[in-house]
Amino acid sequence: MRLIFILIFGLLSFCLLTIVLLLIYRAYMQKKVLRSSRITASPNGCSMIEKISIGGIEQSILIQAGDKDKPILLVLHGGPGMPFPGVSCRAVENISQVTTSKLVRNFKLIYWDQRGTGKSFSNKINNDSMNIGQYISDANELVDRLRERFNTDKIYLAGISWGSVIGMNMVRQFPNKFYAYFGIAQIINWAESDQLSYPWALEHAKSTNNKKAEQELMKVGLPPYEDSYDDWKVLRKWLMKFGGYTYKDDLIKPPSPISTIQHLLFSPDYTIRDIINTFKGLPLAFCYEMISDFSEIHHIEIPVYFFHGKHDKVCNITLMESFFNKLSAPLGKHLIWLDNSAHFFYVDDAKKVEKIIVESIKDIR
Repeated sequence: MRLIFILIFGLLSFCLLTIVLLLIYRAYMQKKVLRSSRITASPNGCSMIEKISIGGIEQSILIQAGDKDKPILLVLHGGPGMPFPGVSCRAVENISQVTTSKLVRNFKLIYWDQRGTGKSFSNKINNDSMNIGQYISDANELVDRLRERFNTDKIYLAGISWGSVIGMNMVRQFPNKFYAYFGIAQIINWAESDQLSYPWALEHAKSTNNKKAEQELMKVGLPPYEDSYDDWKVLRKWLMKFGGYTYKDDLIKPPSPISTIQHLLFSPDYTIRDIINTFKGLPLAFCYEMISDFSEIHHIEIPVYFFHGKHDKVCNITLMESFFNKLSAPLGKHLIWLDNSAHFFYVDDAKKVEKIIVESIKDIR
């Protein structure tokens, strides 16, 4: 009995010591991020987090700028429910599809944790408000607040994956508020993309004799999954494992999805509760209403740039190409294919995106 007590006490002590060491390391990394953000923001810049009321819900934004007199670039994160890039990405350079050092020097770079996500999560959020219309309304309210605060008529807008759904609707409905739009891993029709990615994943499972994947995919069947977040997670899991999100070969090293978790853990602006809320909010943010209501967009009145990985199995490349060819954009449309990327971008491709965004300022303003 005494031996069992000693073993239990030793195990608990080890667990406690591990937790303490992890918290100490987290505090060290948080201070390191803050030091980096101060360097980036000096001498005429800023690096700050703010909470503002949007759509009746307190939501959080991050403002980073090497020079606060530069134009605004608002970046809409992916998911829904995954705040990357978001408030947790202060002073972070490489974030799945974007690099930021040049963006911070050339823009007031603004990240926003969307409704129900990260630091913008709340138990008071009504499930009925989790729809595309509300997200567009939230984004429009934020844009107007930024335009008023910084005394500017227009801003630049970028949408990443899920954020591109909001972004395209914004520039279609309110073109007079934007200089240009950048669609990064642009979603054209989510439900249709899922229906095209499913047979690819199933065929990959069969060709590699992955019985577990084949059984799980056969069980959930062809999308859409109207009532089950868990079924959707099965498809996404195997798309991730089979390279639908990341491309690699003998020379190309893909971005690690684990790095996004590190952003949460080491963020000086995220509490432990914020980290928990990020995962707690995922089922709230992702629901069938969020991915099923897609209206076709045929005309955009401002310059548009689309960046798409050639190996992307999440946002179907055929849908992207067809959409782009049909799109009317009198002030200019550009489709930049990234040869070494899938849904998440190889770092050199992400730097290419950043460079083109920065250079576009000369042609647009």
